[in-house]
Amino acid sequence: MLNQKANRSGITAYEDGQSEPDDAVLRISILRESAIARQARGGPSVSNWRIAIVLNATLTAADGAVVWRKTNAEYQSDYADRHPGAAPWNEPWFQRWANFRIFRPLITQMWHGN
Repeated sequence: MLNQKANRSGITAYEDGQSEPDDAVLRISILRESAIARQARGGPSVSNWRIAIVLNATLTAADGAVVWRKTNAEYQSDYADRHPGAAPWNEPWFQRWANFRIFRPLITQMWHGN
């Protein structure tokens, strides 16, 4: 996602183990996560959830200087799936949901220095 946001800036993101010595490091720690069942909309085959994730994120330059930090950042949104009962953490669509509702806002905040 960061690579998409960077466009032509020359900035590229890699997963652990793929970095170069001069690369900055973005660390994200999930402090709390919750999925609270909500009143069903869409019939008995649909589960509705209020998802809340609290995290810390730190972007550190190669020299150790903290470039950006977000502490106790809370992201909340509603999520619905067609697998009633269990919380959605392992559902196939949950990762896509998380990209739009959590990671994209986080990267946007980092990109703009918020």
